[in-house]
Amino acid sequence: MVQHTDSRVKITNELLQGIQCVKMYSWEKSFIGVIGSYRSKEMTSLKRIAYLIAGSRAYMYMVPAVVSLLSLSTYALIGGDVNPRIIFAALAAFNQVSCS
Repeated sequence: MVQHTDSRVKITNELLQGIQCVKMYSWEKSFIGVIGSYRSKEMTSLKRIAYLIAGSRAYMYMVPAVVSLLSLSTYALIGGDVNPRIIFAALAAFNQVSCS
């Protein structure tokens, strides 16, 4: 992503430094196309990074709930007594572990 941003900033600086030549030869549309292509590449990279961050955060927030659910399910399947006292105590313990 940084490469695309650097390329876009470089071409924008060139455009601004040579604005008289650009205007005189009517190169605005070509520069807009070049800058737009760099910007679309940059936005594609930014979007990919945002999706990866969102996925990893969702995964990390989901893990404690899945672990407690699987642990209580396993406890019930091996024949443990599942009552509200056990469930609430286990959820409080899992909450303490996941917060620290």
